[in-house]
Amino acid sequence: MSKSIYSPYFRIEKRLHASGVHVERHELIADFTDDRKTSLKELTAWEFNEFLNWLNRTYPTREDAVKNNLNLQRRKIIALFRKMGWIEKGKADMERIYAWTLQYGYLKKPLNDYTSAEVPKLVSQVEIIYKKFIEDQTL
Repeated sequence: MSKSIYSPYFRIEKRLHASGVHVERHELIADFTDDRKTSLKELTAWEFNEFLNWLNRTYPTREDAVKNNLNLQRRKIIALFRKMGWIEKGKADMERIYAWTLQYGYLKKPLNDYTSAEVPKLVSQVEIIYKKFIEDQTL
């Protein structure tokens, strides 16, 4: 491998250092290879690509973390509606969920248009509805 092939790694390393994560390259490689290797030069092309993927999963960018959190919150909303029986053909009734979000969501916009700053309030709104649903079931 030539040095230019390693540039994707060095971009990740630079991002890690800028975000305050200071780990040694040889330690990262050792972790990835279960202490079998400690140098980029020792990695095969396939191992190097897998190493990059592993780094990105282990140390996601801030944007990736925000996106993952947003998706988790959307999934929570969907899961709560499923628990209330909003199911169509064994899966969440997404058409009904989307319609509810447009009509009753506090911003009255599509579920996927809620930003990471807005979706927590929508989650709270759905949690209140779910709590009322459970209370009605126990009466």
